[in-house]
Amino acid sequence: MVGIPPRKWAKGKPFAGFRSGVLLGIGAALLLHQLGWWVLDVNTLVLLPLLSGLLFAGRAWLGTPYR
Repeated sequence: MVGIPPRKWAKGKPFAGFRSGVLLGIGAALLLHQLGWWVLDVNTLVLLPLLSGLLFAGRAWLGTPYR
């Protein structure tokens, strides 16, 4: 299209995204354990924070498009 500039990407910081994802995952695991929705074990205390950290780091690495 004529007159529309291409998208530019604002990249985030993957390490900061990973760190915030791990903290959010630990917080979610502890909160859901306190509410009695699941048992606190290795999967919820280790894997949930690692997976959410990787998800947040990937989102920060991809960035956000803007015009």
